[in-house]
Amino acid sequence: MKIFGDLEIKERKVGNTIGVHFSKAVTDIISCIFDIQFTYPDRIPQQIFFTTENFQSEFLKALFDDEGSVTHSVVIGIHNENLLNQLKNLLLRFNINTTKITKTPYMTKKGTKHKMTFQIRKKDLILFQNKIGFDHPEKANKLKLYTEKKTERGIKKNI
Repeated sequence: MKIFGDLEIKERKVGNTIGVHFSKAVTDIISCIFDIQFTYPDRIPQQIFFTTENFQSEFLKALFDDEGSVTHSVVIGIHNENLLNQLKNLLLRFNINTTKITKTPYMTKKGTKHKMTFQIRKKDLILFQNKIGFDHPEKANKLKLYTEKKTERGIKKNI
């Protein structure tokens, strides 16, 4: 950020997530150079598809830390179907399969909207844990407990 000179940067922690805030001019420049949408994204930046497997894994981890949840499987829900389809394709690079996208309607003041979700297939949860995983401690722990139960029942470990 030194390239922008004496820039005021604010950090704010909400739960386990740290947000970095700086002036709109900086976000406009960064979004233009790196083709990133900071609010209401409808696609994954193209550069992600041409980076290393490790970088892609960290990108997915950050996204699942933020937007994912763990119950009996790993689920991610976003309001944009194109973005979810790109996520599914990125996960396939790690041989991680997902369910079909499910559209769930919900009401807002402006009318009906849809939240789209998909799940990591149960047979690929251990692979997800090993290749992507979570930094979010609660989600990481839930996934670990769930995959340990599955392995105890005899489900083959994917590496």
